[in-house]
Amino acid sequence: MQVGRIKFGPLYADRDPSELEPWYSQHVNAMTAEGLHSKSDIAAELAHRDRQIRELMERIVTLEQQNEALASRLDSAENAMREVVSHLQRSERGSTHWAGCPDVHPVCKAIDMLVDALPLRDSPAGPVS
Repeated sequence: MQVGRIKFGPLYADRDPSELEPWYSQHVNAMTAEGLHSKSDIAAELAHRDRQIRELMERIVTLEQQNEALASRLDSAENAMREVVSHLQRSERGSTHWAGCPDVHPVCKAIDMLVDALPLRDSPAGPVS
């Protein structure tokens, strides 16, 4: 049987119930209390759970794809911000006042915020100075 991208062995393998505790006992008790005695009743519950597992596996795949796309966008944004900071840090005094600026300019504050928010000092291209 295959659910999502996970492949399982035989549909009904020999299993040691003691290795499946506490779930095994919980299921036995629930099936007894709820009157699930026939194979048909139990098979219907298993089918329902198989469907839930498939839906959850599909959701995991979707979330992983979204995560990869967002990570890529974040990397691109971080690289762009590194370039902006690097450019502004190299700008001549008078245009940004960033390097050692004793005043509080909006651009200087923005650069400080970027430097604090991004791993600029440990970037793959080396430290930004």
